[in-house]
Amino acid sequence: MKIIKIGIFLLALLLVDRGSCFSQKPEKNQIMKINVGNEEQISALEKRITESADEFISLSLEEYELLLSQPVGTIEGFDPLTSVAGGIKVGYGFPEGSRIYKTNIQTVFPKIPNISEGEVFVFLNLVKGTNGLDYLDRQSNTEIKGDGSFEEDDFTQLTLDNRGNDTKPYWFGSRYVNLRDPADNETVRALGALGGEVKLSAVSGKVVMLLPVNITGLTLAKSDIGIEKSFAGGKITLQEITDDYISFRFTGKSENLYSWTVNNDSKEILDIDEASSKDELYKLTAHHPTSLKLFHAEIVRKEYPFSFDLKK
Repeated sequence: MKIIKIGIFLLALLLVDRGSCFSQKPEKNQIMKINVGNEEQISALEKRITESADEFISLSLEEYELLLSQPVGTIEGFDPLTSVAGGIKVGYGFPEGSRIYKTNIQTVFPKIPNISEGEVFVFLNLVKGTNGLDYLDRQSNTEIKGDGSFEEDDFTQLTLDNRGNDTKPYWFGSRYVNLRDPADNETVRALGALGGEVKLSAVSGKVVMLLPVNITGLTLAKSDIGIEKSFAGGKITLQEITDDYISFRFTGKSENLYSWTVNNDSKEILDIDEASSKDELYKLTAHHPTSLKLFHAEIVRKEYPFSFDLKK
């Protein structure tokens, strides 16, 4: 099964913690009522997600944050050093197969739908040693740009792995961290090995998620060929369906197409072998396609700052 996320596809073509605020300290029974209410909402939300037949389910930002607030629990081999938004845990460790240095920032968070690689990032503000110096490399990597902005790209995005079991699934993500010794501004270091007697002292940064909210879908089949329809702020027309591909024309902004899936007669989602676009005409190559479903979503950029101090 292959689902194309349009943001990633177009790039290839061109080459919270939401806490509750109170004016006064809540009583114990008030906290219990709030917790019970959240548990009921989470249970109903998870049931809706499980029963959904679509690959993408429309969620609000509040529903995402409710899912992210759930604690993941203890995970073997992962030692979190801080947590944000309740269920997002951050630490650092070894990349898979490495026995030398701890080089990766690692993040674990509850499994939420509609998320895949290219939509979760970690940016670092500083990586401080016990000598008080900041070792974060701001020269050779893409952590922070010259204008002080952060770049959401292949370097800062997390490699995501869907782990856990059916009762407690979670996302595990990691990315490499590049350090440079401030003593000579040349020597490259690893996250867990600053050199000499200097040890890692403190790290701060933020987890960034691009959350698709208010997802809407439009299904097109053979009976829709040649019929113009309104969708995602533009006009869409199914052009052709053959044994090898399905094509459509879209006259709106390409970034408004969040994703798409191609199905066969049995409603199974097919692998898309190739996707191309030219002059508003999109062509998706698949084996015996019979229908197409397009998705539109509003993308909300959510930041979750974190920090941890190893001296403590």
